[in-house]
Amino acid sequence: MDDIDPVVKNIQGYAVENKLVFFEKTIPQQSWRLSQQLKRIHYKTYAGTTKIIELKKQSKYSRIIFNACAFGLQSDWFSRLGDRSKHRYHDNIRRFFDWINESGYKAEGTNRYNVLKDYEAYLMNDKELKHSTLSLINTILREGLACTSLTSEDHDYIRTLTSLSKPSKSTEQQSVTLSRWLDLPWLRAILGEEAYLQLESPRLLFNSFRVTIATSLLWLLEQRGRWEKSCPIDFAPSYKCWYYDWNRLLLKHIGEFNSQDEAEDEFSQLLLIDLIVPNAQSVVKNRLDKYGSQDLPKSITYGKNKNPPWQRPVFFHPSYQTQYSPVEELLCAWLVACEAVQPSDIPKLKTSNYACERNRFGRLIAMECTYYKGRAGTTKQPAILMGSDPWTKAMDNYMTGLSMPSLFRTKIAEQNKFPALDHTHNAMSLLVKVWKLPSFQRTLNTKLELADATSVFSRAMLALELGNENYTQFYKRTRKSVNEYYNLTPKPLPASCFTLTHIKTTAVHARSDTYRESDLINHHSHTSLTEKISYLTDANKEWVNQAHRITRLVLHDLQNVVFQPSITEISQSVKDLELRTRIIEATHMNEVVTHSLRYSSIEDSNGSKIIVSDTIDTALYFIHYITQAEENLSKLLSVRPDWVERTLIVKLEWMTRTLMRMKTAAAAQKAYIKLSAHLPPLFSHVMETTE
Repeated sequence: MDDIDPVVKNIQGYAVENKLVFFEKTIPQQSWRLSQQLKRIHYKTYAGTTKIIELKKQSKYSRIIFNACAFGLQSDWFSRLGDRSKHRYHDNIRRFFDWINESGYKAEGTNRYNVLKDYEAYLMNDKELKHSTLSLINTILREGLACTSLTSEDHDYIRTLTSLSKPSKSTEQQSVTLSRWLDLPWLRAILGEEAYLQLESPRLLFNSFRVTIATSLLWLLEQRGRWEKSCPIDFAPSYKCWYYDWNRLLLKHIGEFNSQDEAEDEFSQLLLIDLIVPNAQSVVKNRLDKYGSQDLPKSITYGKNKNPPWQRPVFFHPSYQTQYSPVEELLCAWLVACEAVQPSDIPKLKTSNYACERNRFGRLIAMECTYYKGRAGTTKQPAILMGSDPWTKAMDNYMTGLSMPSLFRTKIAEQNKFPALDHTHNAMSLLVKVWKLPSFQRTLNTKLELADATSVFSRAMLALELGNENYTQFYKRTRKSVNEYYNLTPKPLPASCFTLTHIKTTAVHARSDTYRESDLINHHSHTSLTEKISYLTDANKEWVNQAHRITRLVLHDLQNVVFQPSITEISQSVKDLELRTRIIEATHMNEVVTHSLRYSSIEDSNGSKIIVSDTIDTALYFIHYITQAEENLSKLLSVRPDWVERTLIVKLEWMTRTLMRMKTAAAAQKAYIKLSAHLPPLFSHVMETTE
């Protein structure tokens, strides 16, 4: 033993001393045993509030499901999930047991195997969910099978229950696009047939939308530059109706109006539409004409009553004197969504996500965005933006005026209710008022013409002012659903404003015809498979039109390229026969020639001329030949297709044209009606052979 290596001796010593500490680490721990008395499961939601999962209606099989779910939620697999996934599982399990508790559902008898499917039916029919949640519940139940508290009978029940409770197929998703958002039939009468049909094209609508939004942002940034040139006004909006004082103060300091009580420039026009209630603008203009902008009253008489004409500003807010307003941030976010950036990642963007290339004079040449897509865990690069495009200029001007790295401060991804454009003042209604300004429309039309786009988007948005009450007003009055609103209202408006998802999906649809699955660079925020399954569908009108266009091109090639050589050759052969044919009456011939009915034409010795005798027999043969060919065409095509194309069609066309030149054709046609049944078949020998 003294000669043994010290290391080996130590290892041997461990074995002799029976030290099992290292072996015990490799032995798995005993499965966790769930207490049969567990009645509640506490968890925290994504918002941080505490929720409880409990089973109030006690029954044998409901208790088995609860125990299996309780262990599944405490398994090693579940502990390795991310927080967002854990919240999703917890919430769905809680809703399932809440349904059992509230509905009093009894999982007994044969009903015990239908509990999950009945819950699914409740969600999809009563709650109108589009996707089944059974896959989440089944996953937790299968993980719960490792619980040692479950008997063999319980195991069999859970396995049978999950095997019989396969999730139903989700209903077909409806694409969220700008075209669908503007799918309001009553707009047809206002926009006209041509413009209304343009709303169906994602390409036409997207181009119009992008230019309109870029021009709007550039216009507002120009007005902001004018505002920043004036001295900032020290004002704190710390009390109710503060804008009564602020609006009057702002008009006094920076408003400019001429003798006809009209705004002298676009900046003053923006002041009026942002600070003054629409119904009171004419009255305030008269006041400005008579007394100027000094000593404007808080209240003024317009309509029948004396009311304050001032409204809470959206752009000219005292807090936005040195930073961007929510409407400017919203326009910028819409432009980012036009690059097909994932909507959930747009609020996270910073100026460092954009790289700009400029020439030596500082002029912008190109801009590129690179961002991290959280859902995919990868970096995405949308298409490069050219510096000459208005949307690139708008993004560059916007980022130049930022005082912080983040592009956005406000919640630009939220979906808001569509406002009543006539009396509600928010970002959407302000933009509609801006788009109505004659000076802005002139600028917009110039930009649209340069971009080869139409004004269909701005026209459609302005037409919405002619609609009936919005859904918010309808609901306050009737307490009815959105579907009832669309069914009962003659000219309904969209229930909510369009979102970043509407814009992003429209951008993808608009570029579908330039996208191929095998493209080396994918500028969209999803994979090729996602593009194929979720975007190239019938809901994508641009792709449908492109697919039909391809079909039309293929058919055109088949007709004019693939079959063109045969048609040309047939035409040339018929023309050659027609030029060589001479029709001669029988009585004018100097020599007597006898030939059978089958051979009714004669070629001269050198084969340059074809002599056809203008007799009833010859015409009768031609008519019989043509009739027999029409009756046996399908059979002839199957056995002798080449002969039909190269010989039969040429001969039939020549005979038809020759008959039109023969004087005896009419008499032969009458005779054929009586003799057709007695004439022999002509193509029997041809159909007995194949090529």
